[in-house]
Amino acid sequence: SLAVPSVSSVEHAEVFVLHDERDVRKFDALCVQAVLDGSVVVSPVMLSPGDALFFDGYGDGAVSKQTSRSIVGQTGPEHVDMTFHAAHASTRGRLLNVMRVLGINGYHEPVTSYFSEWGTKWFHDAAAVLVEDGVVLAAVEEERLTRKKHTGSFPARAIDFCLSARGISLDDVDHIAVGEEGGHGAYRDAELSAEKIAHTLRVVGLTKTDLTAKIRLVEHHVAHAMSAFLPACMDASLVVTLDGFGDGIAGSVSLGQGGKLETLRRIEVEQSLGNFYGAVLPYLGYSAFDEYKVMGLASYGDPTRARHLVSQIYELLPEGAYRFRIASTNELIRLLGPFGPPRFEGTPFLQHHMDLAAGFQEAFERIVIHLLTHFRETTGVRSLCFAGGCAQNSVFNGRLAASGLFDAIYVHPASNDAGTALGAALSVAQVASG
Repeated sequence: SLAVPSVSSVEHAEVFVLHDERDVRKFDALCVQAVLDGSVVVSPVMLSPGDALFFDGYGDGAVSKQTSRSIVGQTGPEHVDMTFHAAHASTRGRLLNVMRVLGINGYHEPVTSYFSEWGTKWFHDAAAVLVEDGVVLAAVEEERLTRKKHTGSFPARAIDFCLSARGISLDDVDHIAVGEEGGHGAYRDAELSAEKIAHTLRVVGLTKTDLTAKIRLVEHHVAHAMSAFLPACMDASLVVTLDGFGDGIAGSVSLGQGGKLETLRRIEVEQSLGNFYGAVLPYLGYSAFDEYKVMGLASYGDPTRARHLVSQIYELLPEGAYRFRIASTNELIRLLGPFGPPRFEGTPFLQHHMDLAAGFQEAFERIVIHLLTHFRETTGVRSLCFAGGCAQNSVFNGRLAASGLFDAIYVHPASNDAGTALGAALSVAQVASG
């Protein structure tokens, strides 16, 4: 992307460096047209990577190129000590119509104490992403900066990191995309709004301006879906999201085509595969976010020994549907009681713990394959984009790839809720750019 360094030695001056052919094409397409203090510079010339354009900004539109060729008459300073390390990106955006979108995920209240750091409702994996003209320039999870794993707190540090990496402020961002819109029903967060996000941005000191008009709320599973579908660059694809829940649902199946999504099915929280897989955590002595340990433990077990119990928990239905027969973790523990004693944290694993993990892994795989097979057959689409927390089950992903059910599979590398920051940003950027 085009860097826009500041020139400290010349007041009011701007320098643009053409780093690659993409930058050159942008200038060629615009014919080096820029509005500078009321003057228009028009000079279609041959440009090459490595060229630097100098705009003196004094009102006369003088421009010189830091090579042996002149673009416009040498009326401005010709010899400038230019340093190319500090970005002045706001001017770049004004001249080149750059679209910048900041995507975020996290609880909308500011962190005011140690206790509020953990009081983040169901939000987790807070993150921020900066997208410019559809290109990801910076992305980071809040946990990397606070050292609080899976934190769902408002991503103030992550936002600052992304803006600093580009050398801009929130005033230079066109849109702020949020990977949650509030949900519905029992899982609705009525406090989530553009006004609340704007207020928090001011409270944490990232801006003094009311940015409500820039904020766009994106439905959680749309953000998940777009985080996989748009980077995959597939002409047509099934786009499947599965997780615990977000915005009142636990997943979605869509047909992605032409950069747009057509929803084929919404998966309600009662059918949450993320909650199903996580329900066995207490029995195995694990805690929240330890699902990956269940997946690893499963490799030491025999699923056939637990199949008769686990099969009582769910039922496969026609058209790729399914339902769970047990509604709570307490019911599950009562069902599993005859299988053997539960494990407590810090105690050894017994064989029946490993077998039970293998049984849950097998059931998870069977349900998801049932769902995917139906939509692959009914749509005829043989490409898949997969996101959401359940897409982090890499053992399943490997078996799905080996099954031959799809010819091409794209699993987003940040399929957890951090990925909704990217998906929201890409979705808003796409709509805003037409």
